[in-house]
Amino acid sequence: MKNSYIDKCVFYTFQGSNVLTDLQKLGYNINRIEINQSFDYNSIDEEKSNFLIFNWSRYLSDAYDEPKSKSEYTKQGFIFTKKFFEIVHILSEKGFNFLIDNVMEADVYITAEMVFFLEKFRLMKIDEDRLAMIYNNSFNLKSSYVKIRDYNLNTFHFPHFFISTLFELPEPEKTEFPKEKDFLILNRRFGLNKFKLFKKICENNLLDKSLYTILTLLSDIKYHLNKHPELNDIANQMGLDRIPVKLTNDVDIPFEIIKTDKYLYKLNTDVFFKTKVNIVTETFLDYTSNDRFSDTIHITEKTWKAIYMGVPFVVSGTNGHMENLHKFGFRTFGNVVDESYDSEDDVDTKLDKVITAAKDLAKKYNSKKVLDIIEYNKALFKNLEHKKSIVENFFVKDFQNIFKKKIKYI
Repeated sequence: MKNSYIDKCVFYTFQGSNVLTDLQKLGYNINRIEINQSFDYNSIDEEKSNFLIFNWSRYLSDAYDEPKSKSEYTKQGFIFTKKFFEIVHILSEKGFNFLIDNVMEADVYITAEMVFFLEKFRLMKIDEDRLAMIYNNSFNLKSSYVKIRDYNLNTFHFPHFFISTLFELPEPEKTEFPKEKDFLILNRRFGLNKFKLFKKICENNLLDKSLYTILTLLSDIKYHLNKHPELNDIANQMGLDRIPVKLTNDVDIPFEIIKTDKYLYKLNTDVFFKTKVNIVTETFLDYTSNDRFSDTIHITEKTWKAIYMGVPFVVSGTNGHMENLHKFGFRTFGNVVDESYDSEDDVDTKLDKVITAAKDLAKKYNSKKVLDIIEYNKALFKNLEHKKSIVENFFVKDFQNIFKKKIKYI
């Protein structure tokens, strides 16, 4: 996009950025400069609107104590090293602002690594309004300050999966297949929240009516099953004793890739058309901890795949998920089935409503009302101008309002 404030900024990175990549795909002219071992800091034009944007690391390792000479700029955990904070100090003296790229996640938990990181910025006396986190949490579609202990961190919503799914997932050539089952339920990382849904699926005798995958087990479900051996029978019914549970003729992916984000779009899309309804199991459902700074709506590739593929769907996710799809301009199936699960606070009741909606939608999956919604959504999802307008309204305008006032040359 031409004449955007984003085009006037200069973004310095270590190993790239999902935000910058997505913006480039939408036509933004991104000024990107890589910082590496041989970077000349004297080459920086301090009159420009300069940002250091870096990928968030999920883990706090022992990296901080490693020799600076051995720090690797592109490795997991680099942002916790002495070398990283040395670079931050240099750039801070040159008037930089700092952006945490966390758009693969919508994490709202106050973690040890987050507290450690923010304290380092405070010790360097970098003003709070010069640091911001960009993430996929759409609970608040406008920028907002969140309280993390006694630190005020500015946050921006950025719809990463809304953009990346279109470019990463190949559009299927064939969509007409005989229906083998009623439901499709795809799971890569299977935790306690998804187990709760599958338990309901089993209790409603719907497992045999479903095509499903369970590729890896998270620690919370392993702990839960160890603590509750009485659940072993139903867990084995799901196939948790023979992980991974895969589909026939699915793409053969090594286990080490399944565990990473590289797997997100590696699947045989034919399965979407061999079932009537996609039961989307989103990352978050409820919470077991109050140590968080916001509620979460994490609309990931799981939801966008169903829309892009053009299939009916229901969502097992946090409240407001379907409502936010409406804010993005999309239609859901509330005029066909009961979608009150999207505002149901009781998790047990919510899952009952999700399953009821899925069963009802399966009876009407090829009705004109459903097909009209599907076609409308798919066309809108593929519309690049619509994607640009969403990014402008939910990210760029707020980003400009926060940072443009600080820039002398604009």
